[in-house]
Parts: sequence; C-alpha cells; structure tokens
Amino acid sequence: DVMDDSVTRRGQPCWFRLPEVKLISINDSFILESVVYKILKRYFGKEKYYIQLVDIFIEVTRQTEFGQLLDLTSQPLNGVIDLNRFTI
Repeated sequence: DVMDDSVTRRGQPCWFRLPEVKLISINDSFILESVVYKILKRYFGKEKYYIQLVDIFIEVTRQTEFGQLLDLTSQPLNGVIDLNRFTI
C-alpha cells in the first residue's frame, strides 16, 4: 500500500495513512513477516518437513515481492494505463 500510495484496503484506510502510524508501517510489515517464521518454528520446528515449509514461505514471499515490483514498474505511476503493451 505504501509503495503504490493506496488510500484504502478492503474499505478501510490503509494502515500507513493513519497519522500515528505513517512510515512506522514499514517496520510493522517486517515484524509481521518475522512472526510468521516464529509461528512456523514453534508449531513445526521438530517436524522433518520444517525446512521445506520454511522454504515454501520464503519462495512465496520472493514471488510476491517480484509481483509487486512488476506491478509498480509495468505502467506509469500517473499516466494512462496501456494494456496493449501486454500479450498472452
């Protein structure tokens, strides 16, 4: 939401838009991501598939970050959206 300057998410003001939050929201996102790995370790750390499970979460995070980058760089920020640039 910060990257694409969103105003709302699911009908509510974006977290970073709150005056008491602003760019602290970036750190909040890092904390949330780190908590995911703590939860995985707590509940699955002794399982033989734990490493594969963590690897899946890392891979999904990486693909999400690449998707966000493509979303941000594939069209001009304040320009007209031109879908003719894309083919299937």
